[in-house]
Amino acid sequence: MIILGIIYIILQVFDVFTTNLALKNGCEEGNPLIKKSLNERSGFPIYLAGIKIGIGVYLTYLIIILESVFTISFLNYLVLGLDIFMFFVVMNNTIRIPIQIRLNRQSFAENINLEKFTQVESVREWVGSI
Repeated sequence: MIILGIIYIILQVFDVFTTNLALKNGCEEGNPLIKKSLNERSGFPIYLAGIKIGIGVYLTYLIIILESVFTISFLNYLVLGLDIFMFFVVMNNTIRIPIQIRLNRQSFAENINLEKFTQVESVREWVGSI
């Protein structure tokens, strides 16, 4: 079941990539354990990305080692569960990014309209003072 470990590593890479993209577009991290160590402007720290991918590599290594000892391992079911969970995390990130981009555009358009309105009011005040 080495494939489960490889899938887990790939999903971890996609999670880091989609989380970076989401953070840079204005989303917030949903994991309260990682949320405090993230900076929305700089994205996902390299050391956390290394830890996430390193855990995937270590689990894959354990699967390889324990596969020769046990035919059906608890670790295989654990990694299968982690694969399913990480798949949903990556899908959630992928769905949220376009929604946040659309909200950013709407907010930007509203701010532009509000700025135009305040400029018109400033001109009216200036004309009224002359």
